[in-house]
Amino acid sequence: MRAKRVVHTDERGSFSELLRSSKDNVPPMVQLNHLTSKKGAVRGLHYAETTQWKSTVVLKGKVLHVIVPVEGFFSEGECPFEVRVLVPGTEASVTPPHHAHALVALEDSEMLYASSVEYDGALERTLNLEGVSTELTEVVGAFMGETKLLYSEKDLQGQRRTECAY
Repeated sequence: MRAKRVVHTDERGSFSELLRSSKDNVPPMVQLNHLTSKKGAVRGLHYAETTQWKSTVVLKGKVLHVIVPVEGFFSEGECPFEVRVLVPGTEASVTPPHHAHALVALEDSEMLYASSVEYDGALERTLNLEGVSTELTEVVGAFMGETKLLYSEKDLQGQRRTECAY
């Protein structure tokens, strides 16, 4: 889901409405985070065990936004996923509840990331991005080329589909 971006421009510059809860059919956001990521950095494949909505806007650079339905990850068969390329000036990329998401920096990047629920590490779960499917690994690899992916220890230890008991 992508929020429709509204831009108002005049001789002073521009004003962008990145997300409006009533128009974009998402609940109000209660936490706003600022991220910087070096080229190749992977931010999660995280999801919360809540009804959390997330919204991401790129301010600088280029980011691959990977979204995986949690139910698909823990089910037998193909695991569906969605990949969006985000650049400055594009609409907010919205992640609905019960979907894991990862941000992969295709260039040095700067983002705003909003959440409808305040962060609670006790409710967050991590999946291993490379453990979702061979197809997703190939898609990310096609975007990254020779660039080495940079993971946190937590993300490297995320659950792989092969570890799931169906």
